[in-house]
Amino acid sequence: MPHLEVARFIHWVHLTNLTPNTTYYFSCGSDAHGWSDERRFKTQSNDPNASYTFVVGGDVDTTEVAESISKIAAQQSPMFALVGGDLAYDRAQYSCYRIVDKWLDTWQKVMVTPEGNSIPIVSAVGNHEVIGDYQASRDRIPFYLRYFPQMSKENDPGQDVDSRPSYGALTIGGPNGTVIMRLDSGHIADATLSKQADYMSNAFDNQFKNSLYRFALYHVPAYPTIRAYTTKYSADIREKFVPVFDKYKFQISFENHDHAYKRSLPLYADEIASTPTDGKINGTVYMGDGNWGVSSRTLPSSRWYQAFTAKDNYILRVDITPKEITYKALNVENNMLTRSNRVFQPIFRYYSSGRWSKVQKGPEDPILGVSVAFNKDTSPSKINLGVGAYRDENGKPFVLDCVKKADKKIFEAGVDHEYAPIAGVASFNQLSAQLALGEDSAPLKEKRVVTVQAISGTGALRIAAEFIARFLPGATAYVPNPTWGNHNVIFADSGVPVKSYTYYNPSNCGLNFEGMFKDIQAAPNGSVILLHACAHNPTGVDPSLEQWQKLSTLCKEKQHFVLFDFAYQGFASGSPEKDAEPIRLFVKDGHEIGLCQSFAKNFGLYGERIGAFSLIAATAEEASNIESQLKILIRPMYSNPPVYGARLVSTILSNKDLTSEWRSEVKLMADRIINMREQLVKYLKQHGSTRNWDHITNQIGMFCYTGLTPEQVDRLASEFHIYLTRNGRISIAGINSRNVEYLAKAMHKVTSESK
Repeated sequence: MPHLEVARFIHWVHLTNLTPNTTYYFSCGSDAHGWSDERRFKTQSNDPNASYTFVVGGDVDTTEVAESISKIAAQQSPMFALVGGDLAYDRAQYSCYRIVDKWLDTWQKVMVTPEGNSIPIVSAVGNHEVIGDYQASRDRIPFYLRYFPQMSKENDPGQDVDSRPSYGALTIGGPNGTVIMRLDSGHIADATLSKQADYMSNAFDNQFKNSLYRFALYHVPAYPTIRAYTTKYSADIREKFVPVFDKYKFQISFENHDHAYKRSLPLYADEIASTPTDGKINGTVYMGDGNWGVSSRTLPSSRWYQAFTAKDNYILRVDITPKEITYKALNVENNMLTRSNRVFQPIFRYYSSGRWSKVQKGPEDPILGVSVAFNKDTSPSKINLGVGAYRDENGKPFVLDCVKKADKKIFEAGVDHEYAPIAGVASFNQLSAQLALGEDSAPLKEKRVVTVQAISGTGALRIAAEFIARFLPGATAYVPNPTWGNHNVIFADSGVPVKSYTYYNPSNCGLNFEGMFKDIQAAPNGSVILLHACAHNPTGVDPSLEQWQKLSTLCKEKQHFVLFDFAYQGFASGSPEKDAEPIRLFVKDGHEIGLCQSFAKNFGLYGERIGAFSLIAATAEEASNIESQLKILIRPMYSNPPVYGARLVSTILSNKDLTSEWRSEVKLMADRIINMREQLVKYLKQHGSTRNWDHITNQIGMFCYTGLTPEQVDRLASEFHIYLTRNGRISIAGINSRNVEYLAKAMHKVTSESK
């Protein structure tokens, strides 16, 4: 190795015979040059069933963004970090030392977990480690191989010998645990792809044949985001590496080089993997494309193998358990680009205890927790204001008379119980779209509306999110803050990045329209904007019609895709037409909206899980194409929807008398809720409250944001046996003429006194 007349900062030590699952403390330096502060690292367990976290990225550099992403990576408390090449950037060999030294210096300062552990580096070679080259001779890379030896101590020819291989295997939990293949994607001339493929095959035929999880880490992507699919180096990797990944069932290959983020669909034999029926083929997911700290590149049009792409700097967090692999991509703002809890099945399992012993208890749903506390309370005066279902004046579930009559008609017709089509009951789809859009809707007449039956509103939203993930890759979904708790999770679990826009104004318990408008205006063009069509959940605060018009104009200018959540048609104001005004306004303005409908509240069909998802297309031909893709999406999700709820709704809406009766009954429910709002405010004033409670009557729908603090909510429960969520949201449906005055007295008590 040539002499370098530059200052050196690196201490290189090879440690052996370390004890698993042990914390070691160390300092670097010498008596002559001084010693560093004490540092520490922790070794991984040798148990193949151990759970752990690591982070992955590549194309790092020494930028401010790189340092910010590194700080986010360190916050994840990873056991180690995989870096897929292009650690630092300089094409001149001697200055490359300086840049890498600077990079390592930043790493040792920043990459420390909150617990104080230094985070080890597991690196693969990239083109900038060989001074921007491919098929390079070894004299262009000696420093990299000395920093990151790819072999065990007993096989190492020594730090002064430049014959170390540029690839190798890392095991976590021993040979029966996780195996990570660190590969050279064409950078060192003597590390041919064929030689590495043979190395992997031999390893998995022998010492790693019982490994649980199998990953690959390398630089040049087999399935690139930016560069052409036909690029020579990518094609070579698909020819040599991919067959090995397929044969030995690699779960994930971490790729880099393209300065973007991507997640592929599961691939097998250079095609989208078929849904397994025998468990033998699950496909490999190709993730990454390296954008830790470098400048992001412009995304081209989507490609057949992509499930999700984004133009963001990011770090991947990967969590390993014996049951599954989960991952999420975090950007420089520590927001998720995508998260998945899709299960990657281990190849083999080794359980030292119960099969499900590693499953941790999940957090309780805060709303369901209210009902649990209510049910345990034995007080005769207890009130449950957390339930998200309509209750009648007696506090009982309400079955609509029109539903009873429709049920009788269906029974008397002697219908069968055959499968519904994938898209659902056709008459239901047509009638639900007409109910929302109006029978005279131009898109309906022009056959530009696609409607599929869904598993209530939640299922409709999930179909929408999965469709967006596939056909609007890179788009971020914006939801109001606050919103229904499921919105964020549905988008994130579908691989759609989700952010929030301003909505609620806590100072007056109303709408912050200025903040809402500004946030939607600031969202990148072509974003997904989720809007509650009426009776916003959880606040009960809706924009005025004039404000809806301004939002429509703004979204049209920004080319946003507007997705309406429409769970309360008729249930908010008592008029299905009035509640549909925002949707019809947007459609009239030319928006090709998405629409998620639920018939749980307005038809009282909570347990039937009946809903619909609709999309408006530009042409009838486009609508037909969309319908075909929605069927492909639905088929492996739940295949065919249940028919009973769809038959009930379509029976009612296709019968003039039953439709008229439904309109009367849904108005009855809405009017009772409106009356309870008025009664609550009346009794609050009667009992001496001087607070402004106008927001209770100004808000609309089943829910009301009261403005009560968490401490006041706690007092309502402990002193008055009144149960609601700690954000102060109450379900007006839980109030009736017998408990409204008691509730008002209690609310006045906790808001007029401080404890």
